[in-house]
Amino acid sequence: MSWGNGTVNFDVLIKTARVNSCFIYDKKNKIWYTPDELEEELLKIKHSGKRGETLNPASQYSLHSPFAAIKFYNNWLKALSDKINSLQDKIEKSYSIDFKPKNNV
Repeated sequence: MSWGNGTVNFDVLIKTARVNSCFIYDKKNKIWYTPDELEEELLKIKHSGKRGETLNPASQYSLHSPFAAIKFYNNWLKALSDKINSLQDKIEKSYSIDFKPKNNV
């Protein structure tokens, strides 16, 4: 569920996530937060004097089931694995790799 337009009212976002047992996804920074983690992060920002950082567009956040976070990372891992396999295939097709023992001198 996307969070809408304008700037975020983090208190409402966190409360809504808690009531619905959701995680909060920060699309810009690609970070998954539990409601408690986001609340803690906002306290750090508040105490550091960087208040402007909390004025993020609402469209940057979305609420999801915790299982959506697992699915997200599973898809990410599969894509990464596919890239690694593709690179390995290129290397094997382009280079001769011989595993020979070193000569003991």
